[in-house]
Amino acid sequence: MMFSEVKGIIVKSAGTASDAVTIVTKNMIRWADVIFVMEEKHKQELIKIDCSSCCKIQVLGIPDLFYRGQPELKQLIYEKMQPYIKQFNLR
Repeated sequence: MMFSEVKGIIVKSAGTASDAVTIVTKNMIRWADVIFVMEEKHKQELIKIDCSSCCKIQVLGIPDLFYRGQPELKQLIYEKMQPYIKQFNLR
């Protein structure tokens, strides 16, 4: 799983689509300190599940045009996450 090797964080991955390998739940949302999503529509889906989640969701601005695990998607996520990793001093 991406970023699972970064010291100081615990990573979980889930999706909002009904065919996602793991579908995000209210308990997952409440467990997380911060949630990263690709698009604004994903943020809105999470807010529907738990309206208190809006303040901890960060939108990365990555179009949802990729297949799960696609190398180009992984590269975009890695690039978009760098400021957050630096901000939280995670390495």
